Amino acid sequence: MSNYYLIMKNLIYSIIILSSRQVSSKEVRMVSPTDFIKDYVSLHYAEHNILDQISEISYYSKQYLSSRFKYDTGLTFKSYLQQVRCGAAEHLINCTNMSIPEISEAVGYNDIKYFQNIFKKHNGVSPKQLKMYFNKINNRKNES
Repeated sequence: MSNYYLIMKNLIYSIIILSSRQVSSKEVRMVSPTDFIKDYVSLHYAEHNILDQISEISYYSKQYLSSRFKYDTGLTFKSYLQQVRCGAAEHLINCTNMSIPEISEAVGYNDIKYFQNIFKKHNGVSPKQLKMYFNKINNRKNES
């Protein structure tokens, strides 16, 4: 059920952003490429080949988008995407009863081992350790 919630939430965000900006291919160019990338990633982080999609929509090359993003933020696109996915995973770990493999898939990682390595790199703890920590905190709250 929580996967449906995430899908619906992302669809609603997409509708709001697109309708508020009334985005057309010409208007996409008016938004800075970096801001457009951040907005797009926030809605589509679980998908694959995101930079290809952005390139197709914006008519900028992937190389230009990558270098511009790095110049503007100091982060590579891949690193930024990993941060967003790890943040979403942390939220799911805290707020749902989803298993770690389900969370891994929900945030865009098909390989659970790769997800665990990336998550630990970005958060300093494994997803399992964080889940145990949140469960402990939530159990204390319920006992009070």
